[in-house]
Amino acid sequence: MSNVPPSVTGGRGWTRADRVAELGAFGLPMAQGGDRGWALAAVVEGFGAVLWSGWAQVGADPRLSTVLSLGGLTGFVLAVTGFVLAVRSMPSAPSLVSVRVRNRYLVVLVAEAVAVLVGVLLLAVTGRLRWTPFWVLVVFAAHLPAVARVVGNRLLALAGPALTGVALLAVLASAVGVTGPATATGTLAGLCLLAAGATSLRRFRRSEVAHRPPA
Repeated sequence: MSNVPPSVTGGRGWTRADRVAELGAFGLPMAQGGDRGWALAAVVEGFGAVLWSGWAQVGADPRLSTVLSLGGLTGFVLAVTGFVLAVRSMPSAPSLVSVRVRNRYLVVLVAEAVAVLVGVLLLAVTGRLRWTPFWVLVVFAAHLPAVARVVGNRLLALAGPALTGVALLAVLASAVGVTGPATATGTLAGLCLLAAGATSLRRFRRSEVAHRPPA
């Protein structure tokens, strides 16, 4: 029987998320993130929303560009809030990762950066550079299970497959002429990450209240 507290595992409902996390975890162990894991997840998701909302404005009409700017601002607020909460919880939170895990995670980051560069190069050579946002999102999605292991948050593991699905929807939307690849990919990815970031902060608050000592 596991001795990891429910606040870390998230309960039996996270069984599927654990399996998803295994697929792209690259052998990284799951850290016991606890409350701080939810806050760090919001940082990743919030800044991700900022980046994708900004990329979506390439070729977007003025009205959509305004909406995307608001989405980026919301993502920034989520990220900053998550960062403040993570820093605030540091004194009571154990160290999330060991030096060995950090080094292995850096190897994963380098491998994924190479994958992005090689993919973009191939797209440029084949004259399909407009599909760069799609490829970058696929690699970013593949990266999230590893991040989930480092910060100890299983929602990030589920966000990876969700963003892969978003990338495929963006390709379909672009293929039928709804909008360009950058706008479609960035808009859908930004919405997905905003929803995930808001969920992470809500779970942080619920967990914080649950662990608050009685007055």
